[in-house]
Amino acid sequence: MEITNRFLFTNLNELQCGWELQGDGETLDHGSLSLNLEPQKSTIIAVPFKKPVISEGIEYQLLVSFRLKEKTRWADRGFEISWDQFNLPWFIPLQKAIPSTSSLSVLDDKDQVTISGKAFKYVFDKAKSELVSINLKGKEMIKRGARLNVWHAPLANELDEWSFGYTNSREMIGYGRVAATGWYSEGLDKLKTINEMFTVRKTGDNVIVEIKNLTMLGNKSGAFISHYVYSIDGNGEMTIDHSVLPDGQMPSWLPRIGTDWILDSSLRNVEWYGRGPQENYPDRKTGYKTGIYKSTVKDMYEPYLIPQDYGLRTDNRWVRMTDNERYRSGIQW
Repeated sequence: MEITNRFLFTNLNELQCGWELQGDGETLDHGSLSLNLEPQKSTIIAVPFKKPVISEGIEYQLLVSFRLKEKTRWADRGFEISWDQFNLPWFIPLQKAIPSTSSLSVLDDKDQVTISGKAFKYVFDKAKSELVSINLKGKEMIKRGARLNVWHAPLANELDEWSFGYTNSREMIGYGRVAATGWYSEGLDKLKTINEMFTVRKTGDNVIVEIKNLTMLGNKSGAFISHYVYSIDGNGEMTIDHSVLPDGQMPSWLPRIGTDWILDSSLRNVEWYGRGPQENYPDRKTGYKTGIYKSTVKDMYEPYLIPQDYGLRTDNRWVRMTDNERYRSGIQW
């Protein structure tokens, strides 16, 4: 590893340097490094970790951190000055899925399709063409499942006139000259969904639910064509493939694109393997370590006076939402 001391007057021997070998966010090994590096100099050192037994599906990383040796006027001993995290080239994909432990039953009535197995039950509403229930061990996990979402309330920068020229938005009478003009003029905030197809079939040990719908813009000049494929196995694992095709006249850019869900309000605890613990975004995420973090829905809320992006955590491998029973009841993406 090459280390460059970018200090102007401080030798790196004034700091503690430690390293950690991590596997999926957990520390597998650790140690310290002895450095004597003058300001503006570089050196190459060997980090004395041993390659562990590599497990399938585990990501391995090396974390190197510099901290204060002694307490100063501005920070306590152990305060972190700098760090970097390196991906190690040892990843082995999972070779096979866990075989299904039970068979699935499908109840297809006039209004709903219910797919159930050992300790779980999924319900789809045929008229709405969407997932409306995930019941695990008798506990309801959601209020509503995936629905196309391309909208958010305009943020501060999207309501300023200075940004209008960068958006290529059409200037519409009554909508002003702001970045969000195109969204309102095309009716992006007044979408209407028309369901076109809902089918259920068995494929091997899995049940496949396929949905197609059309989400029209408010001014009817264009629409989003959505195609959902839900694949459910006997273990209760649900894989969702969702593709979106914009068709017709669209705004020059979209606030966002994806799906939103409404979870049961008891799922207040959040745990994730990604960057954190604070919120971070694609344009400023490298200052946040990859690891396993915990928070709550309440603590992730930011009370901005006007709408703003908040709460995002990037590069997530998985996210888990649980109730206060602490992992006794919950769902994981």
